[in-house]
Amino acid sequence: MAQEHRDPLVTSVLVVITTVTAPTGMILISLATVLVWLWRSTHWWRPVLLAGSMLLAVTGIVGVKWIVERRRPPIADMLLGADHSFSFPSGHTLATTTFVLVLVYLLYFRPRAVTPRFAADDAALRSPAGAVPTSPGDHGVRQVAATTRPEPRRGRWWALLGAVTVIAVVAFSRLYLGYHWLTDVTGAFLLALAVLGVVIGVDAWRPTAPRHRGCVAVPRGAPGTTER
Repeated sequence: MAQEHRDPLVTSVLVVITTVTAPTGMILISLATVLVWLWRSTHWWRPVLLAGSMLLAVTGIVGVKWIVERRRPPIADMLLGADHSFSFPSGHTLATTTFVLVLVYLLYFRPRAVTPRFAADDAALRSPAGAVPTSPGDHGVRQVAATTRPEPRRGRWWALLGAVTVIAVVAFSRLYLGYHWLTDVTGAFLLALAVLGVVIGVDAWRPTAPRHRGCVAVPRGAPGTTER
């Protein structure tokens, strides 16, 4: 983008954004997020997934740049000084997109194991399909089949809209400041989607809810259950 078409106010805002969302900045932000999450949560799986996704993203930034070796736009278009590193993919875009998409997935869209509502499913509990026979040594615990499904979370679509907005602003800042081609930020976005896909696949392979062959333990005599 030519220098004469840049607005001073927009430039100032985007300079701050591009400084904060640099790969180093996103590593620090993700590290702080993971540490606080581990400290305040009783489960370690989701923060570890977030940390792993950022590690994969940073590895992708370094590896793909080294393989592709694409040159950046002309130095005359770079507003903050010359950058002689390789252009593809945009590290800012890849790191930011990975962080916000994985975070939104883990907080708002991640399926969880849900126990059926016993009072409503009493008839199902009486049938072989709704209840798993107990063994003589179960000590008053019966097994009830659990399901895994997305739980509706209030505001999740707003969270996704916010994530998309952040991604768009960061990608635009890299184009506006003259450090990337359009295909650099587009490729970074697609790579981040691939990282998200890996996270979803790993998460589906290792769910956090305690299960025993797809069942959850329910004490005998719990509300909504009947003795057989």
